[in-house]
Amino acid sequence: MARKLNLADRERILAEAGYRCTVPTCRALHDLDAHPLDDREELVCLCANCYRRFEREGQPGSGVMRTYKARLLELGRALSRESIDQLLYLSKLEWLAVSGDKVLEAAALLNAGYLYADYKTAPQYRLRLTLKGRQFIAAWQDGEHADRDH
Repeated sequence: MARKLNLADRERILAEAGYRCTVPTCRALHDLDAHPLDDREELVCLCANCYRRFEREGQPGSGVMRTYKARLLELGRALSRESIDQLLYLSKLEWLAVSGDKVLEAAALLNAGYLYADYKTAPQYRLRLTLKGRQFIAAWQDGEHADRDH
């Protein structure tokens, strides 16, 4: 049986998820709580809608949810919350015209190889996801495990 959730665990899980739903296609900011995946005491941050879907329909499954959480933790160690939001937002666009200062704000994603910036017209640049960035987002949203160095 899963242990009773204490306030410290709840706050830790919410903070790990950046106070947003763990499901990458949702990322809601409201009605959040920490929920157990199963009796193994693993916890994830879910909004009320995603939790209902998980409990009633089993979607996404526990394995996929673990992958969502693992990817989010990996990203959280390497990137700011703003960078993660930029990555998810840009995944919905072909490209985005930005000024030079916005290119600098995206430096972490550019350096990680997830974004590409090219000069469009003065004073604008275009930011777009690289193939690596698109593959990463697609695998994260699908809940696939990343095979490293293969």
